[in-house]
Amino acid sequence: AIRENHDDLDRLLATEHAAPEQDKAKSGTFSSLNVFIGNSDKKIASQQAVVDQELALARLGERRGQSDGAKKMYLKLIEQHPDHPVAYHRLGVIYAKENNFDEANQYLEQAVRMDAPSLEILNDLGYCYYLQSRFEDAEKVLLVAQQQKPNHEKTCNNLGLVLGGQGRFAEAFESFSRVNSEAES
Repeated sequence: AIRENHDDLDRLLATEHAAPEQDKAKSGTFSSLNVFIGNSDKKIASQQAVVDQELALARLGERRGQSDGAKKMYLKLIEQHPDHPVAYHRLGVIYAKENNFDEANQYLEQAVRMDAPSLEILNDLGYCYYLQSRFEDAEKVLLVAQQQKPNHEKTCNNLGLVLGGQGRFAEAFESFSRVNSEAES
């Protein structure tokens, strides 16, 4: 589809510049170009809508416990849209839930490398490291998440777990206390 857009643009520009003797008005040239750009924007929006629908279906599969179907959908999305971090993120979460940490790490780390990682991605990667007793790695990732939003509940709780796993109980209590009552901490 992208190549088609480039071909359309090439044809449009060639047509606009091929016959200067026709003395086309500049407004007509820009009008044609604006129509092309508008159509391209519509195609991109339409493609994004399809991706969003496929992500929503895969997430629904996850929620319903249909992880095999969800994994297939995410893998298909990655194949078709290799620059989309959400599919990598969610696939990593599924693998972490299945205790397949090699795959989980691969997909979660790829999601982090692709874009400015969201709190959710950082928390899921940090928690995945925690489940593997990779406490130092988990702490580093969760501290980055905490810089984004210092009192984010999931971040503070995950960091508390990691610190407690390292025997740093006072720091763990402090992290839990940021977002929980003293009794809950």
